[in-house]
Amino acid sequence: MLGERSSRDALASAGLPGPVGPSAGALFGAADTAAFFGPWEPLIHERAPGGGVLYWAWRRPLRRGLYLYLSRSVFPGVTPAQLRAFAHDDAWRVRWDRATASLGPAAPALEGEGAAGRESEVLAALVRFPAPMAPRAYTYARRVWPRACDGGCYALARACAPPGGAAAAPTRAVPVTDYCSAAVIRAAAGAGAAAAAAAAAAANGGEGGGAAAEMILVYFEDSLARTSIVNLGVRKGLWPAMLRTERALRAHAAGSCGDGGVGGGGFGSFSLRRAGSERWEPRGAPAAAAGVAAGARLGGALRAAARALSALGAAAGALWAAHARVASLLPRLELRLLRSLVNLIAGGLGT
Repeated sequence: MLGERSSRDALASAGLPGPVGPSAGALFGAADTAAFFGPWEPLIHERAPGGGVLYWAWRRPLRRGLYLYLSRSVFPGVTPAQLRAFAHDDAWRVRWDRATASLGPAAPALEGEGAAGRESEVLAALVRFPAPMAPRAYTYARRVWPRACDGGCYALARACAPPGGAAAAPTRAVPVTDYCSAAVIRAAAGAGAAAAAAAAAAANGGEGGGAAAEMILVYFEDSLARTSIVNLGVRKGLWPAMLRTERALRAHAAGSCGDGGVGGGGFGSFSLRRAGSERWEPRGAPAAAAGVAAGARLGGALRAAARALSALGAAAGALWAAHARVASLLPRLELRLLRSLVNLIAGGLGT
């Protein structure tokens, strides 16, 4: 699935099962539909302006109406080592991904022994879901193997039982036990990746040297939410999440991790969190900036008009209340006038 022929050959020579199947050794478990064995369904093919990320995503139905996702992300101007460091910086992930409430070693006893900096580890994560849904609690084992040829790596993550001594998940959190991802981070290959890297280097004044790194990711999760909501949320959220991820990656590569949170969503986390109010803008886009300013002025004018209409509405309400008050008094006035006329007539007849 990751496009690594050597990995397929190694599995075949060892007689090991493939990534999907009924065997206990199948990484992603079994499929419950024959549609899984059909072709991948294309979802996204996007490229960020200004020499930014190139992104492709596909999916296949796996089980319980949920999909197995495959994505390829090419980051011009980034080395495989930088992408690897970013993808496994758990402390930075908590800061930039506002959907991740917490992420760290599952066993507290390991803290203080360099566990926070280890790539291969048993981790516990708490992920926020949109209200009123409860947050999701994950315990998973992550294993990373380096690629000495380019500074990248192979990485597997799969749900597992909490280790002894692990802290209990929050009472309201829903534990996710069906979760798995596999990824390779490597130097990007292909004419499209090379052209994007060259364009990014030119846009950045030669910085980056035309390098590009890519991540191939295969991912599945059953978060125990309504299937239709999950499938729609993932489909609509993949590209915006990738743009925010790229921004966090470039901040990390530039050494500006102390700037605080920069978005939400990211590698191996198709969060259903509502999109934040932040915008993504490529560098050197004065037209976009002018458009934003014009939009702000228009928004101010619309707000002023809304306030004027609100004042008119209040005045109209006051007039209507006065009208209703007068209408309620008319019968009394008519009765008094009638009595006066009767008395006047009676007095006239008496004389």
